Amino acid sequence: MAVSASVTRSATLAVLVGTPLLAPVLIPAVPGALGSWLARYWPITAGQTAYAVIHRPGAVAPAAGPVVLAAATALIGVAGRLAFRRRDL
Repeated sequence: MAVSASVTRSATLAVLVGTPLLAPVLIPAVPGALGSWLARYWPITAGQTAYAVIHRPGAVAPAAGPVVLAAATALIGVAGRLAFRRRDL
């Protein structure tokens, strides 16, 4: 039982860490307007515009990138807090 729980938690951790890091590479394969929107507003990609030396056409503005990143972080924090309150208290 303990082994399966640790394997499950390790796999969950790998998905939670790997997905946001691989998404900027995989998003261009998403067709249409959804792919364009995700490529522009994915939190990691948007946050990178704050320190980009060369501004890419179609990317969010350098001042807006950290705002998108902060909003995504706040949204994830609120979702985590709600899940914690619902499950653990």
